[in-house]
Amino acid sequence: MNRRGRFVIFILMSLVLLSAAAGAQETDATMRFYLDNTAYVFDQNFIFNKEADFSFKVRSILERTDYRGKLEKVDTAVYDIHVASGKVDSINVIDSASQSENVPPDSFAPFLPWEEGNFDFYFYPNDTGAGRLAVGYETPGGDTVDIRSGFMNINRDNFTLQSVFLHSRDEEGFQRLSRVYSFERSDGVIRPLKYEEYRVKIAFMGHNYTRIYAEFFDYQLK
Repeated sequence: MNRRGRFVIFILMSLVLLSAAAGAQETDATMRFYLDNTAYVFDQNFIFNKEADFSFKVRSILERTDYRGKLEKVDTAVYDIHVASGKVDSINVIDSASQSENVPPDSFAPFLPWEEGNFDFYFYPNDTGAGRLAVGYETPGGDTVDIRSGFMNINRDNFTLQSVFLHSRDEEGFQRLSRVYSFERSDGVIRPLKYEEYRVKIAFMGHNYTRIYAEFFDYQLK
């Protein structure tokens, strides 16, 4: 190949690399646009951030199996929770809970991926441009100690966070944990709707499963 041919190939390769870099920068800017706006809307409208006085109820179900997969424990509970100035003031047990683990989940301060500094964010290639936007996130490949990944659903029109899914496991893979936070927006206020938690412990004798499902309802502003 003569010098002119090599020069042409060099120019073409340079143009391809510049185009790829420009595309990556555009994607990063678009991602930052959605993350920043979603974070702002959530911070301004999440009911626990408003320092308001209100009450709501939580219905919680706990299920657990032994290591052979046999259902071992089932427990249900209902709580009446009162909030003053954005902080939990009292928790009243309506339906008694027999298991110490079956308590109101700490989803009042839910997991928010954009507050973490060690995630790579990405859009899904099959995004149709509809009202719901899915954004994936995962621990960078070099971090093998705390392996976490998941996605969140965002309302593309008003940047309301609709749900967050988080999956994590330890380095050996013997303990796995999945959490799902769901929210609803009513009269401009974002509030918890559901919380789900799934735990798996792996041992020589089998797998131990725990499931917690909590539903938030009957919100009353004071």
